[in-house]
Amino acid sequence: MQVARFAEPKIPDGLPQPPAWLLGDGPDRDVVLSSRVRVMRNLAGHRFPHKMDEPERVAVCERIAQALNDRCPVALPDADFDANVAWRLIPAHFRGNTPGRGVFADGARSLVCLLNEEDHVRVQAIEPGLRLDRASSRASEAVESLGAALTWAWSPELGHLGASPFNCGTGRRRGVLLHLVGLQACRRLGALVQAVAAQGFVARGAFGEASKVVGALLQVSDVRERPEEFDALVRSIVGRERVARVQAAQRLEDLAAKAADSLRSHHMLSLPDALAILSLARWQTSAQGCEPLCAVDLLLGGCEPTANAQDRAAARRRCQFLRAALL
Repeated sequence: MQVARFAEPKIPDGLPQPPAWLLGDGPDRDVVLSSRVRVMRNLAGHRFPHKMDEPERVAVCERIAQALNDRCPVALPDADFDANVAWRLIPAHFRGNTPGRGVFADGARSLVCLLNEEDHVRVQAIEPGLRLDRASSRASEAVESLGAALTWAWSPELGHLGASPFNCGTGRRRGVLLHLVGLQACRRLGALVQAVAAQGFVARGAFGEASKVVGALLQVSDVRERPEEFDALVRSIVGRERVARVQAAQRLEDLAAKAADSLRSHHMLSLPDALAILSLARWQTSAQGCEPLCAVDLLLGGCEPTANAQDRAAARRRCQFLRAALL
């Protein structure tokens, strides 16, 4: 196979401390970037965040932060917001530096607690590759530890209560972030998204509920607690993606070469264009087997996913960042 024209990935200076999931290896890491399990809980005796005034939000935030103790002692700085969104630690709409809100993590940044987002607390555990069981265990342990010091809002009929009725019950959501560059090259990604939805699961882009699928990055989530069916679905997608990469190998090689040429010749990059380049660089790295994939995945942190689409300065920074990393 002809070698595509990206250089071995380099990590430019200026990125904040990356989370452990980016630095580690895991099963099926070529296709599954990460596994994430999120668990929501709300305190008994308090209104949901969207109904609270600021004094109540502050009181709830302080109470939960105190209960976190040593499990999540690190407050994520707002200066790292863009990188933390790109690395799946926080949603793009949530800043923890406003009164009555907070984002806390463990030292490895693989366990993150969001305070007063949609619910009083959302605990999320992230693991590299396909490790849903491990992520689920870690999230459960953290919630149980919090529950020893706090009383959760709970109903015999509905289970754990959430701000959204759809989240009541176990309050748990399992999901994976997939790199489906082969299926995209074979023009099968749209049909896959429809098939996922038809089975009752949720498929969306990498950056939240309303985000589009760009850079062949697809989040697939189980919101109904059907773990066996969900695991089977994910493994089926992984298998189909590997077959598609073989079938589309020449097309992917050509696309990677064009993407490298485009990166050399342009001085600004939109977010979709930057993610498309990273997607092909990631495919090349995986196909050649010569560099840990985390070296490419770390570069998501320099893509500024929350910048306005019309922000020309952000477009220039993206381009400079990726040229330094990949050429």
